[in-house]
Amino acid sequence: MEDDTAHDCASQATSRRTLLASFGALGGALAGGALLGACGTPAATQRSGQSGVSGRPSHPHLVRVLAAASIYATGVLGYLAGGFERASGYRVDLATSGDVLHSAMQGRADLVICDYVYGAITKGHPRGHGRGAHQGSGNGTGPGTGRGVPGSGAGRGIPGSGTGHGVPAGSTAGSTGSGTGKGGGMQPGITTESFVMGGHGLWPAPFLSISAMIAGPPSDPAGIRGEPSAVAAIQRIAATASAYVVPGDPLAAYLDQLLFTLGNVTEGSWWEPTTMTGQDALALAADRSAYTIWNGGPIPASLAKAVLPMVTTDPLLRRDFVSVVVNPARVPAVNALGAEALQNYLVEPDIQAAAYTYGISGGMGIQMLPDGSDDIAV
Repeated sequence: MEDDTAHDCASQATSRRTLLASFGALGGALAGGALLGACGTPAATQRSGQSGVSGRPSHPHLVRVLAAASIYATGVLGYLAGGFERASGYRVDLATSGDVLHSAMQGRADLVICDYVYGAITKGHPRGHGRGAHQGSGNGTGPGTGRGVPGSGAGRGIPGSGTGHGVPAGSTAGSTGSGTGKGGGMQPGITTESFVMGGHGLWPAPFLSISAMIAGPPSDPAGIRGEPSAVAAIQRIAATASAYVVPGDPLAAYLDQLLFTLGNVTEGSWWEPTTMTGQDALALAADRSAYTIWNGGPIPASLAKAVLPMVTTDPLLRRDFVSVVVNPARVPAVNALGAEALQNYLVEPDIQAAAYTYGISGGMGIQMLPDGSDDIAV
């Protein structure tokens, strides 16, 4: 793990008594074997330390952390982990993957950090937006026909279809068709819930809330930069008919429909859904001088001059991240003791404050809100 002087803030704030207590708490629980919750919940769904152990960790001095790409890209985990390494004597290995929960099930992690609803939103929203892309073919004696572009529901929406109205006799084209397509829905992957309830992970602990954002061109034609309300921003984008690209990833499509619904906004020719995701979608927005929803962490350096953070602080855009200790009773050779020590370290108030300060001072346009209460573990 890199040893940067910036880690000192987190390191100095560490409570050694809390850190050592976390070792003792887990060690005692592990020695006691598997426990059942008061409501009869299986041991594997309880908070870490409440599961039986199968074998010993193959790396007792190393904590392997797999983090979702968006939080990994912020650098906040590396910033905080350095202090943990110096205070605890553990070494932390940080990595990311396309599906961190699947990788953890294959024994590649001791601690997973991901969205609380990781994987769940890929199930698809039941409805996508469709709009007519072509004029109808009516000749004045009947309605024209139009075909909608693909819906933008979570998952790949099927094309919307609509009916245009025929114009007066003698004309050769009807009006533009409009309609609403159904979201086809992607196949759901492994979710945080299924990972825990299936026994592969122990009970999740809240960590941080990190904002997605509405990003846009430096010219900011809708004048939304610094706007606290994402709904108001979408309304201004619509009112000014400013170009707006909807990425094809499920979370962006979900936020798009949520904001359009709350703002009572109807799609127009300025609204462009795409099947592109990630940096490809962001690059398309840059090429179009368009606004877009970005939830991939900091804007990549290659696009940072063409696309800027516009709306970043609306609670509607926040994503709650949790940490989950991989269950050593289900996945062999997990360093559960080290994983819980790091998990407890990350929710210490001083460490949470360090993460918040990192978010403010990082210049990334990303808000990081402390979320380390233990309510979720009750």
